[in-house]
Amino acid sequence: MSVLFYIQKSPLLSPDVLLLFCRVTTVLGFMDVCMTNVVSEFIEFVVNQKLCQKQWQEATDQCAELTTRCDQVQHENEALQTKLKHARSVHWLSVMSRACLDHLTK
Repeated sequence: MSVLFYIQKSPLLSPDVLLLFCRVTTVLGFMDVCMTNVVSEFIEFVVNQKLCQKQWQEATDQCAELTTRCDQVQHENEALQTKLKHARSVHWLSVMSRACLDHLTK
């Protein structure tokens, strides 16, 4: 038999004490349900937090990798721009020297 049965049959307890006991029992039962939900929600939160941390780390690593690649491409572009400038200069000198030769030979 439950504790509540014995308390109800006890001649020493007044109806106010019995009512208080019932309310406390109800509150404790509600707290037990709430704590169970809180614990399960907290565990879910922790799992989600770990997934977020993993995704954040992957995004940070990818960002660092892309930054490095961007720097490499910029240096490569600068080197190619220098080569293009030199090639244009050489081509211009070649065109001008041919023009001078053509002018002198006429």
